[in-house]
Amino acid sequence: VSECPFWQAVMCRLFPNGAAPDPRKLRDLRASVQAVKHIPFLLFPRIRPARFQRRLDAYVDITERLYRAIHCVSGGKVIVDSSKLAAYALVLGESDQLDVRFVHVVRDSRACVHSWRRVKRTLLADGTVEYMGNRSMLRTALVWNLRNILLSVVGRRFTHRATVRYEAFVR
Repeated sequence: VSECPFWQAVMCRLFPNGAAPDPRKLRDLRASVQAVKHIPFLLFPRIRPARFQRRLDAYVDITERLYRAIHCVSGGKVIVDSSKLAAYALVLGESDQLDVRFVHVVRDSRACVHSWRRVKRTLLADGTVEYMGNRSMLRTALVWNLRNILLSVVGRRFTHRATVRYEAFVR
């Protein structure tokens, strides 16, 4: 981020006084609202504890400001966020300032299993190479099913939503 002109401009717009919060505090705030264990609070606002609601409001606020900064710097009409987490979609859905459209891209489960069984290299920002862990067929199938069921439920929360098969999208 510190070396990229685009993200430098976004950060200057996001924190105009130059006083960006500690990244660890932002990470902790994100974890305190996006953890899987908090999905019931995101799905059912009536059961939210006040403390959770305060953290969620703070996180939604910083997220709205981030997207506005990205929009201003990029000049684009649309921002595509390729996040895959149901909790994050629910957080974005909390915003009354963002026009969020939900697209659930579903990959063929067999292709997913094949992908997770392979050893994959990842080039890190510092130039070092790391290898992603692989998963068993059973674990991949379980995660695939749970994630897609949850995303199909979450998608119903959005007025503008679509489900697209990955293979059709690529084609």
